[in-house]
Amino acid sequence: MDLVKWYGRGPGESYSDSKEAGRFGVYKKSVDGLFTPYIYPQENGNRTDVRWVSITDGAGIGLLAAGAPTLEFSARRYTDSD
Repeated sequence: MDLVKWYGRGPGESYSDSKEAGRFGVYKKSVDGLFTPYIYPQENGNRTDVRWVSITDGAGIGLLAAGAPTLEFSARRYTDSD
């Protein structure tokens, strides 16, 4: 599963201290497209105030999560400890 679509703040990453810069909308990116390449390895790619997010394969098969009322998500190819 590589395709991510969400309704919430975007298109870039957002955290509680920077979320006001993100505009509400429906956005699509690949998992790799969610990555922010910081000079020093750190948490990155979070999205806040998300109403729903889907992560699917090319055929549209995958996972849908909905907030009550909102959620936060990150999707990446490695763990935080990596």
